[in-house]
Amino acid sequence: MMTIPPLMLNSPNSPQQVRLRRQLHYGEHDILLNAQPINHTLPHHALIRFPGPGHATDIFWALPSEDDFEPIDGQKLSGTPLGHLSSTLIKQLYTEFTNLFSSPRSPSFTNDPEIKTFPRVRHLFSQLSVPSLFQQAVMRWRIAQHMILLIDARITWLVEVMPMFAEPDAWKVHTLRNVVGAVTEDPLAVEQLYWAGIPVWFYRGLDVSSTVKVQNWIKEEDNPPCDHYRKMAEECWTIASPAAIFGADLIHNNVDYSVKSTASSSTSTKLSTLSGSTGNSDSNALAAGPSCTRSPSSASSSQPHKKQKTTNNPPGVQRNKFLKPNSPIMPHAFPKWVEAALSLLHHFKVDEQPQPGVNCGYVLPEPAVFANHQNEVSRAQYFLTYLKVHRVFIAAINLLGPIVCQRSAKDWRRLLLLELHGSLHTNTHEGTARLRLCNEMNEVAARMGSSFSIDLTDLSLASASWKGHIYTGRLPDDMQTEVLQEIFEISFKQEFMLLDRFLYRLVLRSQGREDGEFENEYDASTQEDQNLVIEDAFFSNGPPAFGH
Repeated sequence: MMTIPPLMLNSPNSPQQVRLRRQLHYGEHDILLNAQPINHTLPHHALIRFPGPGHATDIFWALPSEDDFEPIDGQKLSGTPLGHLSSTLIKQLYTEFTNLFSSPRSPSFTNDPEIKTFPRVRHLFSQLSVPSLFQQAVMRWRIAQHMILLIDARITWLVEVMPMFAEPDAWKVHTLRNVVGAVTEDPLAVEQLYWAGIPVWFYRGLDVSSTVKVQNWIKEEDNPPCDHYRKMAEECWTIASPAAIFGADLIHNNVDYSVKSTASSSTSTKLSTLSGSTGNSDSNALAAGPSCTRSPSSASSSQPHKKQKTTNNPPGVQRNKFLKPNSPIMPHAFPKWVEAALSLLHHFKVDEQPQPGVNCGYVLPEPAVFANHQNEVSRAQYFLTYLKVHRVFIAAINLLGPIVCQRSAKDWRRLLLLELHGSLHTNTHEGTARLRLCNEMNEVAARMGSSFSIDLTDLSLASASWKGHIYTGRLPDDMQTEVLQEIFEISFKQEFMLLDRFLYRLVLRSQGREDGEFENEYDASTQEDQNLVIEDAFFSNGPPAFGH
């Protein structure tokens, strides 16, 4: 039985120690915040083909099991028999390898120095039939696969990408500040990004297996927190966690990250685990950081709860954010993202008092507020109000930073129900709270410039729009799912960075160091590093999915 191997992903970058954040503990090679130079001597590594359901080239990634190993005569009863892999398996790999060279090629292809070195693969095939131990046979198989993947990528580079360099503007180097990577299936984008010095992953086809794209992000281990991140760096986490590098204000129109056809029970886990915001609305946020300088008006909205509410869960079942709501509008999650989120649960025990410095707020409304709401009228109003003001919510993250923007689930409900029960009279507690929230959001809206105007104290004049369409009634279920998907992707990135900050504080404490050296700078640095504007005209078909 063949399975996809756990790790064989290649980055266009030259090997380096990648960390998460600039000017703090993760060093200068920070894929979130700094553009990394492409290894120009091996550019085809960025085009390595990834496996997907039904692809003929999946054999390039298949990992043989012991059932595919055939002992030679006289060795079957040995504990460590000599043998070779199945001849059928070897023939299948060889057939797909020869198919790479079946079409006529130009002289530039046949004379390419990299291509000239690849005939050694035929020698590897001859070695696959030589009797050896199972581990040795698998090692030879993996080496052959790796060589074939490089050949395939080099052919793509020479035949499909290099010819574009003959065009008049091909050698123009584009300057894009703060762009650190892209995932695209557009060959033109590959060429332009390459000459801009921007790492780019070129996907051929959108039906890539979700478990392969996500890979192993964080595993449950007894290592210090930094070891989790070191593992992420070793396993190329720009591919492992696309939502964590995609920005709130960027377009995701080239790669489909939705789970389509995997039908296992783990695949059906809701995407809500990604952002740490799927359980009851008063539970702790997955990604939380220690408190730091914030405006007085927002500080009270995200203070840790003084008392946990009682629950009616059965004995032995914790109330936590990772319980999936039973709702048809919730997007689905990649299993590895679910696994990653669950592995961090021990830092945020919801059945205990929050750890000192752990915020309990959300950078955007908790998706469970929408999905768990039983009243259809209120739920419809939640979505309509969110679509009217979601640009303000996202702008607040970019302008103020994620810490200041964290609000309690109760405050988010107040904002989402402004139109439905939006009394702003200051003679009641709720009215005072709603007025405070409106004033804060109106200040953000005023800073967005003349291109956008809204008054949260009177939303009746605002339009609920999504992707250029105006909505006045209940959104279709698929549209509701899309809205929640956006909330998940934005929240996951922001809350992940806050979690990184929280875990770093734990490391500093373990070293006996003070963490005040960076706390007051965090909001400002996060805000500065997230400001990214890409003109739509740069790409003829719109920009690919950039991360920053």
